[in-house]
Amino acid sequence: MKTKQLKEILGNEELDLEEKVSQIMALNGQDVNSAKESSSSRVQELESEVAELKAKNSELETNVSKYKDYDELAKFKADTLAEKENNQKKSYLESLGFKRPDLFFDKVDWSKAKYDEGKKAYTGIDVDSLKKTYSDLYSEPNKQGKITFGGVGSGNQEKPNTNTAMNNFIRGIN
Repeated sequence: MKTKQLKEILGNEELDLEEKVSQIMALNGQDVNSAKESSSSRVQELESEVAELKAKNSELETNVSKYKDYDELAKFKADTLAEKENNQKKSYLESLGFKRPDLFFDKVDWSKAKYDEGKKAYTGIDVDSLKKTYSDLYSEPNKQGKITFGGVGSGNQEKPNTNTAMNNFIRGIN
């Protein structure tokens, strides 16, 4: 309600008190109704924004669960590939003649190793010192790429003393 309109209504001598009050109430009602309309439209805008934000939040929560599943799958894939690579390295050590490649795996500096797919072999690693140091746990592979183990009935009648070599290996004695 504007002050000027109020002064006009109150200053009008022709109107009695009841007419003045009803005009003031009518004028005031217009202000209230216009305020209601503007506020109700603003309330509707805010409610629609809230609905949009809830929808976006729901979408983000769905995406987070998708990415969580993706992260778990990526970790599983990385672990599987690492395990496959470690098994490949152990198989390579076995093909070189190491009887227990799992024991020698950590003794090899794999950071310098490169796998040659054509030769199915690793280059850049030094296993000669391991062959010499742990000769009881190493034997030259036969021509078919299989390992001949010492012991009775295998063609090598001398049984190597694996206990001494194993104990030295475990203690770290070279």
